[in-house]
Amino acid sequence: MNISYKFIFKNIATSIFLSLLMVGIFFVCGIESQIKQNVVSDFYLYFFKIVIISPIIETFLFQFLPLEFLKRILYRKFLILAICSFIFGIFHFFNDFLIQEFIVTFILGWVFNNSYLVVQQKRQNAFLSVVLIHLGYNLFVFTIQFININS
Repeated sequence: MNISYKFIFKNIATSIFLSLLMVGIFFVCGIESQIKQNVVSDFYLYFFKIVIISPIIETFLFQFLPLEFLKRILYRKFLILAICSFIFGIFHFFNDFLIQEFIVTFILGWVFNNSYLVVQQKRQNAFLSVVLIHLGYNLFVFTIQFININS
């Protein structure tokens, strides 16, 4: 597997852009951090779970498996993205079942799923690409949460 610096840079740039976009949407929607106490009490464990482990597991469960399955039975990209993004949004529906939170995670899922398909079309490692984008996004959100807690 040949991974170039350009490939890595594009994924990092995408995750930074996505992070800034989502933070803006969180701000506009008034969504607060749902798990601030965990960041303080178990910092290293929380960091490892949220920034390292979650992107790998979630990319497998919410991009790889559903996308690869649905591509075999459906031929409309829009429908595939909508279904997979809905699944991602439902599984990230945390605080009191706020519809704003579902919308934000649905959009986030759409970006991850579309990234997977676009990178796959270019015959590059779509799984790794989405893991890196998701990891960058989670790292940014984790950092923002930590700064908010300590200020």
